[in-house]
Amino acid sequence: MKNSIDLFESNLLDKKVFNDIIQCNEITREYGLKLSEKDVKEIIDTRNIALEKSGRIEFNGQIINKIVTVFCDSPY
Repeated sequence: MKNSIDLFESNLLDKKVFNDIIQCNEITREYGLKLSEKDVKEIIDTRNIALEKSGRIEFNGQIINKIVTVFCDSPY
């Protein structure tokens, strides 16, 4: 039962994070960066793997948005 609750809560957070990252395209478009749905799904999958491996949790998923917006004008 605990695993199904975790999956349900994770799925809701993933949907919110997905939508939030897609909305970052409004800001990043100015710098020629547009994340596709596939890109966003890969970012979320990688985040989930990293969180699981490190034993950490994320409550609101806002860190990815911050990373995208901070680095969108970077030449790297």
